[in-house]
Amino acid sequence: MSIFNLTDSPPPFTRRSAGRAWGSSMLLPGTGQLYCGAPTRGWAMLVCTVGGIVASIFFSEAREIAFRVLIVFYVLAPVDAYFTACEHNAGIDAEAPNNPRVAALLNMTTNGFGYRYVGHRTAFGLVFVSSIVLRAIYATQPLLVELFMTSIAVHAWKLATHERETDYPAEQRTQVELSTFPSGVPIAVAALIIGHYWLVVVIAQFVLWRS
Repeated sequence: MSIFNLTDSPPPFTRRSAGRAWGSSMLLPGTGQLYCGAPTRGWAMLVCTVGGIVASIFFSEAREIAFRVLIVFYVLAPVDAYFTACEHNAGIDAEAPNNPRVAALLNMTTNGFGYRYVGHRTAFGLVFVSSIVLRAIYATQPLLVELFMTSIAVHAWKLATHERETDYPAEQRTQVELSTFPSGVPIAVAALIIGHYWLVVVIAQFVLWRS
């Protein structure tokens, strides 16, 4: 798949509002991606979000995992929707491969599938095996596990960015169009959400150390 939408008979171009895409995904992750013309990613996010909400309400044994997944989706999905709209308006395919936000989200919510997404099978295998240990120690060392998951998410983000830049050198890439809705808003909101989550994790770890 090309990063650019260069079909012989392209559909009529419709600009997308980055602010509207972000706002939609803040209400329900995945809807912003659907609005931007990324149905595969949009439906996957939407189904996972609804599943997480249902699990957190009706299944107490899965509530902790569901809560964590929802936090990650509400952090990354709105940011992805915002930048997907900006990329769409620049003529970049909304479903272009090696999306850094997708790679990070997958590594934060699965056992290393962000690495499979970017084609790094060795890293995926190592993380998948180590996930057995992570599950065993999460109850007593949540801070350590969260640090590990965050580090592999950042790593997957960098790998995806490198792969995209390798496949499409700077001179071949379209300049992403800036939105009138400032990018600082979705980034600041995402930082606020993840900051509160990390505060909870640190407090939980401190309580476990004291008990």
